[in-house]
Amino acid sequence: MDTFGALALATDPANPEVLNRLPEPKSAPLITMNMWKMIIGQSIYQLVVTLTLDFIGKDLMKYMSPLDENSFETFVFNTYVWMQLFNQLK
Repeated sequence: MDTFGALALATDPANPEVLNRLPEPKSAPLITMNMWKMIIGQSIYQLVVTLTLDFIGKDLMKYMSPLDENSFETFVFNTYVWMQLFNQLK
């Protein structure tokens, strides 16, 4: 598995912008402030959607299609999985 990753990195042409960039100091944070904003924002979004579906989703779904208990729990879980997938692809 590591061989394929190394091969992919070794076959990409070098980008001059990256080569001319100064190295980061040792004291630089691993997760930047912009990354923290994205992580917290996505967490809040996923919590709101998942908890909304979990607590009042049955009332919202009865207008569209009736679901039994197991189907509804599966729907909530699949919604969470799709949010994770789109977060990864974003």
